[in-house]
Amino acid sequence: MDAGVVRGEEVVRYPADQIFLRGIGQGNVQVMEYVSTDREGPPVHTHEWDEIEIVIDGEAEFRVGNEVTTGGRGTVQFLPAGVPHAVRVPLGEAGSCT
Repeated sequence: MDAGVVRGEEVVRYPADQIFLRGIGQGNVQVMEYVSTDREGPPVHTHEWDEIEIVIDGEAEFRVGNEVTTGGRGTVQFLPAGVPHAVRVPLGEAGSCT
């Protein structure tokens, strides 16, 4: 990871979720803000980097392997690189930071 300050303003939509790319291209670290109303969420997937996801608002459902855990504001998910996972918002709207 390189030291520095970046302005992350790019927004990606998947499909209606908003993913704000706050800090990417910094080696094996990414920072994203994610706002979702998606009842299905992305399919189970893996990354080549470690991931930490924090629920900022609302409630999210996390799948790690075959285990599903639901958590609200302040819930933190830790994922080492290569661990199969998925996240979805079962009700309302939720925001998280990765």
